[in-house]
Amino acid sequence: MMEDAGVTDAGVTITLVPKWKSTTDAPVSMGVWGTVLSFDPIDRRFIMHGGNTSTNAVSSDTWSFSIATKQWTKLTTTGDAPPVRYCHCAAYLPGQKQVLIVGGRNQSALVNTAYTLDLQTLAWTQVTGTVPTGAIGCTAHWMPTQQRVIVFGGDSPSGVNDRTWSYDPAARTFTQLMPATPAFARRDAMSIYDPVQDRLFMFGGAIQIRQQYLDDVAVFDGTNWADFSAPDPHPTRRRYGASGYDALHAKWLLFSGTNDTDDFDDLWVIDTVTFEFKRVMATGPAKRGFAASGVDEVTGTLYVFGGLTTPRQDSLVDGWTLQLTEE
Repeated sequence: MMEDAGVTDAGVTITLVPKWKSTTDAPVSMGVWGTVLSFDPIDRRFIMHGGNTSTNAVSSDTWSFSIATKQWTKLTTTGDAPPVRYCHCAAYLPGQKQVLIVGGRNQSALVNTAYTLDLQTLAWTQVTGTVPTGAIGCTAHWMPTQQRVIVFGGDSPSGVNDRTWSYDPAARTFTQLMPATPAFARRDAMSIYDPVQDRLFMFGGAIQIRQQYLDDVAVFDGTNWADFSAPDPHPTRRRYGASGYDALHAKWLLFSGTNDTDDFDDLWVIDTVTFEFKRVMATGPAKRGFAASGVDEVTGTLYVFGGLTTPRQDSLVDGWTLQLTEE
């Protein structure tokens, strides 16, 4: 199925067609789930930290995936090594050439800590002082105009929250923001930063696992959230799908996700200006939740590694790319 068609200034009709390709498998032989990819534009690679496996072996390893060579490399890091974690959030800090990781959990408990990894020295440093709490399944994105990472939501034994945090990488401090209109509390939302509109977007997530899920859209402009119903058609209620923003075509890509009873095999291409959701058909990966996903900002390609199947709870060991091609 063709995704989108438009007419250029020369009068030529361009159609965007989504194409999946199998790529290098996930780095852990038993599969990995519940982690995220942070894109490093300097070396054009993804950084991935932590995650869980089908044997509940939560990791503290850090890996690099080279876009050029399609190879995973386990990094040997130094400094204040973070404790094991999964279901955390992470963001790349361009001015510092660092990756920030926040929150998550280990095998049995909440992890209320944050760390940065210097990609030049490969040294971890813990962020001291006040940090986001209750941040299992949080979202984190760098907003260039704010020169801050915005961290939202998450879960804890007391339930999900709607807290919005700002991280200043120069001062190495978190500040809790108090937007006049917060987004609905949630964990495991699918989220992106749209550089054209300078907005953060979230779709879905869970309020209570196995009981209550969302299918709304929330938008953050740097000051306040706007929360509204997604127009039809749109994905069903779910959490932790693969997601990324293709800046070359100004499209939000969203694949699969789970409601903990079943996973979804659908692929959606979303226009963040018109909020038009288009379900598109393209042969590719099996349905899953908790995959590691991120976008190569040079080509707009979405990368998807691993994940977890429902209800078998099997960790996946595959890797895929999704690219919108002009035809």
